[in-house]
Amino acid sequence: MRTRHSPRGQAGWTIVSLMVGLLVSLLVILSMLSLFRVVAANVVGNNGMQPTAAQDRQIATALLSVQTLLQNAGYGYAPQAAHNSQFVLVTGAQKTVISTPASDLLGSTMAGTSTIKVNGTLQSISSGVVTLPLTANPANAMFWETAGSTVPATAATAQCYGLLSDSSATNALYLLQASGSCSPVSGNWNTTTWTVTPLVTGGLLNGPVMFNAQETTCWPYSTLVGASAPAGLYVQLSWSTNTSANASLSSWSSCLPNIS
Repeated sequence: MRTRHSPRGQAGWTIVSLMVGLLVSLLVILSMLSLFRVVAANVVGNNGMQPTAAQDRQIATALLSVQTLLQNAGYGYAPQAAHNSQFVLVTGAQKTVISTPASDLLGSTMAGTSTIKVNGTLQSISSGVVTLPLTANPANAMFWETAGSTVPATAATAQCYGLLSDSSATNALYLLQASGSCSPVSGNWNTTTWTVTPLVTGGLLNGPVMFNAQETTCWPYSTLVGASAPAGLYVQLSWSTNTSANASLSSWSSCLPNIS
C-alpha cells in the first residue's frame, strides 16, 4: 500500500520579510548620507576646517609680511630715525578713495593698485619704561620711512610705507606705499597719495588690527626691554580672528633698532 505524502510548503522570503529588509537598508543609507553631510560640512563648509585653515593661513602670511616690513623701518638714517617724525601712529584713520580698478574689486576689500588718501588724528608716541602689554591709545594706522636708493637717507630719496586697518571695509588690512615724495612722514601722511596692497581681506578679523608703540630701551628684533639695552622703538600689533576659539586678542611685538 502506497503512503500518500502531503504537499510541501513553499520555501523563500515572504513579502513582509522583503519589506522589512528594504526598510532597514533605506535607514542605513539615510544614516550614511547624514554622516557624509555632517563630515562634509565640518571639512569644507563655510565654517569648516578647510576654509578656517585657509583664513588662518592668509592672516599668518599677511602678518609675517608686516613684521618683515616693519623691521626695515628707519633703515638708512644716521644715527637713527626719530619717532613722531619718521614713524607715526594715527587713530581713527579712514581712507578716501582716489582711484580703484573696477574690474578688480574684491567685494568690500579694495583691490591692489588702488590709490587712496588717509585722514585721522596724529597720535604722539611717548617715551619711557614699557609696561607690557601696551594698551594705551591704540591706533589703526601707522606710517614709517626707510632709505631708498641712497644711504644715508635723504628727504628726496626716502620711501614711505604704512599700514591701515580699515573698519569701513569689515576690518580689511592694507599695506600702503607712497606714490611720491613723503618725507617727513609726520607732516605728509595725510596729503600723500598711497598705493594699496590688500594683506587681509574684509571679514576675517573680529575688529581692526590695533597698533601701539613706545620709545624705550630694548634689544633689537626682540621683545626684551631693559635699562641696559640700546634705544629703540617698541611696537605691538594686536588682532582677533573670526576663527579664534574665543574673543581674546593675539599679538606680535618687537623692538625696531633703527628708530628712537
